[in-house]
Amino acid sequence: SLRSQEERLDCISGIYLRDRNVYVLLSGSAKGVINVWVSQSRHSQGYLQWKLHQSFTFPSNAAVSSLAVSYVSSIDTVLIAASDAKGQVQIYRSSRADPHDRGLDMEFSLYQKLAFPTSQLPKSLKFAPLVHDTLALVVGGVDSKVHLFVHNISTLSTSTLPGFRSVGNLWGHEEWVTCLDAINVLLPAAAHDGPEQERQEATFIASGSQDNKIRIWKVVGKAITPVMAAALGFGSDDANDAATRSTDNNAAAAAAAAAAATTTAVVYEDDEDDDDEDDDMGGGDGDGSSSNKNASSS
Repeated sequence: SLRSQEERLDCISGIYLRDRNVYVLLSGSAKGVINVWVSQSRHSQGYLQWKLHQSFTFPSNAAVSSLAVSYVSSIDTVLIAASDAKGQVQIYRSSRADPHDRGLDMEFSLYQKLAFPTSQLPKSLKFAPLVHDTLALVVGGVDSKVHLFVHNISTLSTSTLPGFRSVGNLWGHEEWVTCLDAINVLLPAAAHDGPEQERQEATFIASGSQDNKIRIWKVVGKAITPVMAAALGFGSDDANDAATRSTDNNAAAAAAAAAAATTTAVVYEDDEDDDDEDDDMGGGDGDGSSSNKNASSS
């Protein structure tokens, strides 16, 4: 077991850095402490040997509510995102004293801060690699929305200015968004595209909420489309009921239910000078009428 403080642990996250053969484990405590544990060796009995590598503390000392970690292999950089109970999100970026050292020689420093109002307190975080050399930070809030922030990967390791910027919100949930996940896939080529047609890459983002629903969003290029809202309990609308019932039927019925829950794709822009307010991106059964104060960045 790992232990470095007496206070309660509220969240953990981890990742395996294949290029370095290093395991990284994060823990967040009730007093705002984030510990980074690393392991590169195994005990003779086979289990990993861990050591405390670095620690950070939120200035507020508020409980750490969520953690996320991502490794961008193209620039050999590790990113950590952490949120606290007072609406702060801090992003840390790794650096190396020796760029040729592929082991544990990495130190984290604060890269960016995001501040959310009380009405949008973050409850879940997830990094999601997108196409076009873009990394997204996905934030689930108590406002029932999924907030999207993006950064160009090519400038991530060299930029001295905070680069994650808000591009909009995904709505449709009716309660807190408490968990998130994302996966990259290659979409099958359509039959009419021919055998030489290049397969399209897509990112699927899944959001889970206290409204007993999981919503799945498909990101292709810069277009984001809600593809299904699967109801896990009571109170679902007609499209969600169809999606739920379809899981007990055949694949054709499931596809029809997904189509019923799908709205027109929305597109985010990557113009760094764009001063327009973020768009709310519909999720199928929300009215999209509520206004949103965006998280501030520092």
